[in-house]
Amino acid sequence: MSEFNQELKRAAARQHRIFFISLLVIILLIVSVGGFTLFVKGTPILVIPAEIEETAELDVTSGMAMIVDGTLFSLTRNPQLTTKAPGFEVDERVIAADQEGTQQIIELVPLPGQIILKTDKENPEVEWFVDGKTVSLSKDLDLTIEAGRYFVEVDPKYYRKESLEIEVGRGEIVEQIVSMQELAVALDIETVPDGADIEIDGQPAGKSPLMTELSGGRHQISIRKTGFAAIEELMEITNRDVTVTRNYRLKVEPAYVTIDITPKGGQLTLNGKPVKRGARIPLTPSRSYDVKYVKPGFFGQEKSIKVASGTTKALTFALKAEIGNVTISSTPKAVIVVNGQPVGETPVNLRLQAVPHRIQLVRQGYRVQEKKITPSAARDVRWNADLLTIEAAKKSEAKKSYVNAVGMQMKLFKPSAFVMGAPRHETGQRANEFVKQVTLDRYFYASRREVTQRQFAAFKPSASVVAQNIPVTNISWIEAARFCNWLSKQEGLTPFYKFSGSRFTGFTASANGYRLLSEAEWEWLARKAGRQVETRFPWGDEAVIPPGSGNISDESARGKSRFYVPDYDDGFAGLAPVGSFAADYSGLNDLFGNVSEWVNDYYSLTPPAKGEVFENPLGRPSGDKHVIKGSNWQSGTLTELRPSYRDAGDEGRKNVGFRIGRYL
Repeated sequence: MSEFNQELKRAAARQHRIFFISLLVIILLIVSVGGFTLFVKGTPILVIPAEIEETAELDVTSGMAMIVDGTLFSLTRNPQLTTKAPGFEVDERVIAADQEGTQQIIELVPLPGQIILKTDKENPEVEWFVDGKTVSLSKDLDLTIEAGRYFVEVDPKYYRKESLEIEVGRGEIVEQIVSMQELAVALDIETVPDGADIEIDGQPAGKSPLMTELSGGRHQISIRKTGFAAIEELMEITNRDVTVTRNYRLKVEPAYVTIDITPKGGQLTLNGKPVKRGARIPLTPSRSYDVKYVKPGFFGQEKSIKVASGTTKALTFALKAEIGNVTISSTPKAVIVVNGQPVGETPVNLRLQAVPHRIQLVRQGYRVQEKKITPSAARDVRWNADLLTIEAAKKSEAKKSYVNAVGMQMKLFKPSAFVMGAPRHETGQRANEFVKQVTLDRYFYASRREVTQRQFAAFKPSASVVAQNIPVTNISWIEAARFCNWLSKQEGLTPFYKFSGSRFTGFTASANGYRLLSEAEWEWLARKAGRQVETRFPWGDEAVIPPGSGNISDESARGKSRFYVPDYDDGFAGLAPVGSFAADYSGLNDLFGNVSEWVNDYYSLTPPAKGEVFENPLGRPSGDKHVIKGSNWQSGTLTELRPSYRDAGDEGRKNVGFRIGRYL
């Protein structure tokens, strides 16, 4: 066989192999596709709206899948599908495992259109309408809107209205320039009287009456005529105006006055009405006006004026100071202080300006007297003052009575000289009742009644308070003194008693705080206060006790007590509520009976020196015991019933209480 024939034979063999391989590949592809379609679920895909169902593009962007004739076949889970169509937004979604095999509807959203309209003026103040609805108040319009055909109205305030018909497609941008057309509005101006010069925007426009045209916008209108006040108006012309009419009534031009004043700070009036100085004040031409300026301490001025139309008159007021004579004298002499400055000593004659002056008369130890004086040039002013010492002033101003912080009624007393104690020949007298000459001249307050359990409990609460108005008893002298200091602090007074911790160290005689009455004060109240002459007993000099005088040891104590007063019945076998008996001559209750009372003084058995006079005595500065004064509900002897009776102690007793006092 030739080489040529062998080559032909080899070529024929190659062709058979290629044909065989191609046939095999085709068979394998057919088998593969057939197997794929047999063993993989298909997911139908429907794209809406219907108009793009055939033209929409579907692409698998993630996962092993293919789309065959509108059906998605996937070899992997959760393939991602992207759908596109012109004029619509792109849709991207993942097909979940539970969605495979069921139809998936993909609705594409149409893209909006955009309308951009621009005006050709700088600031036309445009209102934009689309299909009859306002959509914007701005120079230009930039509107995103659904595709379609729209009727657009352009309403520029100072230009003519325009209207447009615009069609915009999906995703389409329609851009257009809107030309603003100038307005020409008729302006009709009349004036009374006519012949006035008219300016528009600073340019002469003619005389009234005037008919002209104005463009849209704001225009300054000025109307002027000799002898009349100018008229200014800022006029606004808009596309809503057809004709603008003005009829001005001119007013006669006013006259003016300016006023300068010296000194400043007074009152300026024009025909009785206040006006401001320096201001250019309009007046009715050729009318008479009265201008007046007054200031305290100066002579006022008044002027009459009449000013012609269109002219200005300048007035000046320069007031002169008004000086008056003030003569001041006092008894005794004192330093004169005028408005805080010393000017000499009384008597004196002062020349002062006629304004209110604060004048004081000052002397050491005396109450400052003060008076507001307004001098006058028309008359002399005189002030003759009698000065009071500070003590006398306090006395003259003191309240006759008051109620303190715990409800006690306090009564003011103006004491006097008296003789305390009892002579040896007096029935019932004891050796410790020394006769003393006493002078009391310091005003003091005393409580009308004894301190009650309720009142003491405000200072020192106690479960033993059984009756609020029963006098407190079993109180030591120290406890009574501490109560006085506590009450003083409640009312902002200076405490009378001094303590160092729990130890009593003395008292401050000048303090105005609460204290126990002195022995002399207590006896003066019981024997002299409210009486013409000093008495032996609170009711008088007779030893017979008047009915209802007080709570003592009476018939109810017969057989129970060694001493009692026969044929006397006070109605109480023990303590009585405070105030159960009428007040005595002093105006106080229970100085006689109920409870004996602590007083301030230390107890002493030292007799006074011959001729010695005690002034406002408060007792010795130290001692062992304190004086107890007055009878009580257990008292039944003549000795104890006398106010001069003195007892001593320091600890509390069931028949001893206390009342309080204080210096003015």
